[in-house]
Amino acid sequence: MLRYLQSIALAAAVFFGALIAPKAEPRDWIPFPTLARAAGTYNSPVMQNDGGTGAVCYAKYSAQAGGTPTMTVVVQGMDAASGDFYNLFSTGQPLAVALNTPQKMIAGSFVATESGNLTVNQVPRSFRVQAVVSGAGTATFSVGCSVF
Repeated sequence: MLRYLQSIALAAAVFFGALIAPKAEPRDWIPFPTLARAAGTYNSPVMQNDGGTGAVCYAKYSAQAGGTPTMTVVVQGMDAASGDFYNLFSTGQPLAVALNTPQKMIAGSFVATESGNLTVNQVPRSFRVQAVVSGAGTATFSVGCSVF
């Protein structure tokens, strides 16, 4: 009888422990530190979303030189089976008009839409940030992300 009660207690502990497992701690990433970049496509390293449900990415286009380049930032999820990347959300339009006006991009099923922010549902386990600089000259920008 005692062994039976111990088995039930162990099963209950495993079951209820899985239900109240602690959520992953917020994690900050800097996919692109502030740096001048010429025209091209730049991909960050793959970032991990270890149990979080959303992310905030903050893109700031702070300077341009030698022309009027533009920049578009895209957050991409990675397909676990193929390793292919797909677009989750982006700044939408090039950020040249938003010089020194940061663009906040938010993803998370519980995030309410705020004016001026871009929102989608969930962030997959593996994702990256892609920045595309177009036009003549260099664009100085940074992108930071927090997974929560």
